Amino acid sequence: MVRLREDLWEAVQEIAQREGLPVSAVITRMVAESLDRPVPDYCQPKTAAVRSTQEELPVPQAS
Repeated sequence: MVRLREDLWEAVQEIAQREGLPVSAVITRMVAESLDRPVPDYCQPKTAAVRSTQEELPVPQAS
């Protein structure tokens, strides 16, 4: 069990919601990064994963 100050807990919850991850994954990523360890794939933001796998559609240029 980990206890955080309320302001830190709220900040982690906001990050988790924005990235589509559980709070535990966000905390795991932060700990791994601070210890210069590899970040597990399941801790990567879902929004970034979606963006990186999508292809851009051709959009005609307006003349």
